[in-house]
This record gives sequence, C-alpha cells and structure tokens, in this order.
Amino acid sequence: MDLQLSESKLILLFVIAEKENIGETDLIDFVIYHMYMDYFTTQSCMTELEEQGLVVKIKSRTDDTFYYTLLPEGDEVVKLFRNRIPHSIREDIRTYAKDSLLRDTPLMDKVATITAVDESHFIVTCQVLDNDQPVLSFVMTSDSEAGANRIRNQWLMKGINIYLNLLGELS
Repeated sequence: MDLQLSESKLILLFVIAEKENIGETDLIDFVIYHMYMDYFTTQSCMTELEEQGLVVKIKSRTDDTFYYTLLPEGDEVVKLFRNRIPHSIREDIRTYAKDSLLRDTPLMDKVATITAVDESHFIVTCQVLDNDQPVLSFVMTSDSEAGANRIRNQWLMKGINIYLNLLGELS
C-alpha cells in the first residue's frame, strides 16, 4: 500500500510539474478520468504533499478556485524520481499538459519581449506578472536574433518555476 501511495504522490507531482498552476478541479478530474487513483486518495496525497512542503495550494483572487504549484523541493523530488512513474503514465500527463486548453491561470503569467538594438544586439525583457502586476523583471542580452528567441521561449516555458525557485532560495 505504501509503495502505491508513493507512486500516487509522484504522479500528482509530475502532473503539477508538467502543467504549472493546475487547478484543483483539473488535477482531480485528470487523475480520476485516467483511473490513476480515486478522489479520496487524491485528496489525501495532496494534503500530505502540502504538509511535506512539496506543493503549495493557492486561492485565486478572482474567484473561489484553487491552484497547485510545485515548490523547489517538489521539483527536486520529480527530477530524482520521475523514472519510477510508468512511461505510459508520464506520456499521458505530458499529452494532457500540452493539449490542455486551460494552460494559463489567472494567478500568474509570464511574458518576454525582444527589442532589437541593431543587427547584432538584442535585448530580452522577461517578467512574471501576478494579476497583471510585475513581481519579477529582468533583462538579458543576446548577440543574435536566434539567441534572443531561445531565451524568450525558455522563459515562456519555465518562467513561473524559475520565479518560485528564486523565492525559495531567498526565503
């Protein structure tokens, strides 16, 4: 039973890692639909993951919706133990995260803009926004348009996690 419970927690952590700021309802619907676990197991595991400091549950400021986000420690657990999740389940989760129409949440957003100074100097401005207010901003430079686009694309994929890891390091 304990091994099954550990796998359930890993599955939940992996879903949250793949789909930043996943809504509580979306998370529960996904794992129940795919029959990875039942409602009560899901709730129990999520409570334990919160108590262990691996995830945080955040209430939306605009409605009564709750979202889960990985904390840096949770991200480390996923990196260390992701191979213990069966490959088919990892692929189901990746497909869900990629194809989901609900990718962005009203909690946080990430933006990145590129400004060309000249043909060989590009400035990439990266931000994390919370309710349309910047909570993190920084600027990077690149000597090519391709390099600037790479920075921008990486930020758009990983910006929220980078921000949360930075908060974890500073606190």
